[in-house]
Amino acid sequence: MHTQLPLRQTMTLGVRMYFASNHCSPFLSIVDTGFVGIGPVTQLEALMPASLTCDGALFLFSFMGTATTGLVTREVKKGKEQAQRIVATALFISFCIGLTCTILSQTILAEG
Repeated sequence: MHTQLPLRQTMTLGVRMYFASNHCSPFLSIVDTGFVGIGPVTQLEALMPASLTCDGALFLFSFMGTATTGLVTREVKKGKEQAQRIVATALFISFCIGLTCTILSQTILAEG
């Protein structure tokens, strides 16, 4: 038996999750900069590009979780067994993307 949350409670939860997922990274970057700022300037110079690269990659590939969640929810609600196939396909695509990124990063590090 499924229970539905009231609209206000749903919106409150959604807004909290939105702010938590989109605003924690900049705050973490500020804290990192504060602690690294005590040390040498070279480390501080490398921190921001590294932070931007990681945040950009996270944002770029976050579509997979969002898309998979919606698809699986619809299939489970219909009572179909295709939800397992969707999850397996999403995991396979994620694995392929991760493997490609790992190989590319190792290639770039080896050349640089």
